[in-house]
Parts: sequence; structure tokens; C-alpha cells
Amino acid sequence: MKNKRVFNIIYLIIFSILIIGIGYFHEPWSDEAQSYLIAKTESVKNIFFEISSSEGCFPLWVLILKVLINMGLPYERLYLVSSFIIIISTAIFIINEEIDPKIRYSLPLSFWVFYQYGIVARNYSLIVLAFSLLVLLYNKRFEHTFKYFLLLVFFSLISLHGMIISGFLFVFYLIEYIKKEKSLKAVLSFKLISLCMILCLFYIFEVFIILPKDDTLVSINYKSLNPGQLVLNFIGHTAVIYHNVTMISFVILCGLIFLIYCFYKTCKINKDKTFLITTIVLIIFHIYIRGAGHHVGIVFFMMVSFIILNYKELKKEDKYAFNFVIATYVLLCIITCFQDINYKYSGSKEMAEYMMDNNIDSSKVFAIGYETTSLQPYLNKKYVNRDKLYYEWKTTNYDNLMYSYITAFVNRNWEVLPDDYSPEYLLVQQHNLHSDADEWICNKIEESNLYREIKRTDGTNFFKGKYNETEGFVLYKRISLNEN
Repeated sequence: MKNKRVFNIIYLIIFSILIIGIGYFHEPWSDEAQSYLIAKTESVKNIFFEISSSEGCFPLWVLILKVLINMGLPYERLYLVSSFIIIISTAIFIINEEIDPKIRYSLPLSFWVFYQYGIVARNYSLIVLAFSLLVLLYNKRFEHTFKYFLLLVFFSLISLHGMIISGFLFVFYLIEYIKKEKSLKAVLSFKLISLCMILCLFYIFEVFIILPKDDTLVSINYKSLNPGQLVLNFIGHTAVIYHNVTMISFVILCGLIFLIYCFYKTCKINKDKTFLITTIVLIIFHIYIRGAGHHVGIVFFMMVSFIILNYKELKKEDKYAFNFVIATYVLLCIITCFQDINYKYSGSKEMAEYMMDNNIDSSKVFAIGYETTSLQPYLNKKYVNRDKLYYEWKTTNYDNLMYSYITAFVNRNWEVLPDDYSPEYLLVQQHNLHSDADEWICNKIEESNLYREIKRTDGTNFFKGKYNETEGFVLYKRISLNEN
């Protein structure tokens, strides 16, 4: 027992050194900058009742950042927040002796835990913590009802995905409790009714907070794509095969097939439909409502948690298959960490440093595209076309190219700058998801003969040993009369 405790401590120390050490090389991207800027510049009241509705999730992550920023957390060390949460999650995971040792010590080193939700600082690190607690509590949920309901509240405060998970875990808990007790008196107990009422009040409050206002820009998948394309996008997000097929794509695809196989075998062994139905709903939500590559990890944890809880019941060959899945994601983590150490995750810091070195005032820069937000924590001064340091998801935002530039591109109608207005500098995002439109905008700028390119930077959002998105920038300067 003592040797096991010592081993866990050594493991946790080494794990902490690795995640913090690798995080040191990570450059934050636009989503990380957005949360940081909101936390830094807005009041708690505005975060709750103004900004959360446009951001689309309860502001737990932003509030945590606000506390830490007030304590002196610099932007360059943002990764420490998510890393610390993952270290806590790992500690909970490795002391859970119900988990097979091979899984207990390998899963924390896998892609989703260590890199995507540990080093890339976003609210999804809290999802890992929630799942580590779920695996710890799930089989004892009827003995520890209060703790379990606290966990459901925690899940719901993290993100929309967390709300879905919390809601389904709650419903299935009630169904199972009624079947288990077979007594109206037990079902109508003061304790259970009180906990249910409190949880439902949390749900109502959260919906009230995040319900989109009339001027909020809401992007959902089904508005723009047909069902077949949406399903293909989900497969692309999951297997990362939408850029180019490589050996890594093959490894990812094999890991995915084995994961689905293990989940299927687990569902056959354990007739509890909670994880199966919740997983299906999460996939539907991802496909038809809102999904990005980094959201797939939540589906991964839903499936893996159920397999872990029933790992002992699996046949020997099924255990080998699951071990292969974890080994695959550990490999992907190693490759992705190597990429992040050796290459740029975003082109924002290089561009910001160029602007500062050349005394380019960001208040004279007209920024085009959401990704340009990632420069703001370094520059700390608003762009000329923005009212806030962060990006406002409002219809009144003149820079809402995330939604309007596609129309401009398709119609070949240049409506980015007001008539007869030529700011001193133009900063344009270079984003592979909308590369044709970005390139078209750059061509329009150059064809105007009013601007010349003075700096270009590149960045790659590394993802599962490949990449998910790119985040580069082009800076243009207005041509002076002398240059003409």
C-alpha cells in the first residue's frame, strides 16, 4: 500500500513536470484569447448577463480565469490553469483502484487528456475533471446521492455539452431510482425532491443566462449544410481525414474503429443505457447543432468512461482492443506535443511582436476576422473597428466576417470596408476553414492599389498528430502618396 502511494506521487510529479514543461512552448490561439480578454476586461455582472448568451455557455471557465487574472495570471501562462485542472483530474484517476492499472496510468497521457484539454487552455479541461469524478462515483451514485447531484451541477456549468450530459445522467438516475426502490415513499423523500428541485433550478438559471439575445450571432451547422455533408464533417472531425490521408490518419481510424467496437461490446455486457443514449445525443448535437474537432473529445470520454466502468467484465481480446485504443491516443499525444514544441500553434505572437517592434498602433488597424482576436492580449489596445478587445458575436459587429464574408465571397461583392474609408492598416486572418474567402479578400485589398503587404505570419492548430485549423495573418499598410 505504501509503495503504491509512493509510486502515485512520483507518477504525479513526473506528469506535472511534463504537462507544464510542454505547455511552456504552447502559444495560445483565438479561442483561448477570447476567454482571457472577456475575463480581464468585463465585470462579473456583464459576464453573466450580457456576454454568456453570445458566447453560448455558462461562464464558469471565464469566472475562474477572472479570479486568477486578478491574482496576476499573465496571458503567456494561461496553459497553467488547464494543466493544473488536468493534474487534479489525473490524481483522482490514479487513486481510483477500481480502474485497471494499465488504463489508470496510460489514459492521463493520451491526446485528449494531456494535450487537447490540458495544454490548450479552454473550459474542456473541466470536462476531464468531471469525468474523472463520474468514474469514481457512478457505481456508488445511489449511496452518495448528494455528491452525485453536485457532480451533475458541475457538469452542467461547464458547457452546452456538459448540460446535455448532466440532464441525461439526471433523468436516468431518477428512472433507475424508481425501479430500485419500488416505493412511493422513498421516491417522494424530502432529500431526493429537494436535490431534484435544486438541480432543476440550476438548469433554469443556466438556460436564462445563455439564451441568445435578438442581436446575437448564432452559428449552427444545419443552416448551411445538408445532412450528408454534416455527417462527413463529423467523421472528418473524429478521424481527421479531411485535409490529407497519411499514416497518422490510418492509425486514428483504427483507434476509432476499435473504440466503437469496445463500446459496443460493453453495451452488450451492461444493459445500462445511460452512456449509450447520452453518447448518441452528443453525436447528434455535434452533427446538427454545433460541433468542432475539439468537441469530439467529450464523446470520447463518454464512451471511454463506460468501458472503464465495465472493463473487468470484458473478454481478454476486448481488453486488448481497448488497450490498443489508449495506446493510439498516447502516440497521438506524443506526436502532437512534439509538433507544438517545434512549430508555431498560431501566428498571433509573431505578428503582435512585429507590430510592437515597428510602433504600429493597433488602434489604427482595421481587423478582419475573428482569429485576429488572438493578437489583442499582446497589443492590449482595441482595433479601430471594434468596441471591445474581445470579439463580439453580435449582428451589429461590423467585422462579423465569420458570417457575412461567405456571402460577400459568393456574390463577389466587396462589403468589408465602408465607402471612401481607408484605415492606415488592415489585418486579415488566414484560416484554412475559409481559405478561399480569405484569399479573395486579400486579392481585393491588393487589387485596390491602396495597400501593400508588409508582414505575413503562419500558425497551425495541431490536432491528433496532424492539424485541425490554421491561424495565420496578413498585415497591410496604406500606400502613401510618395510611394505612388
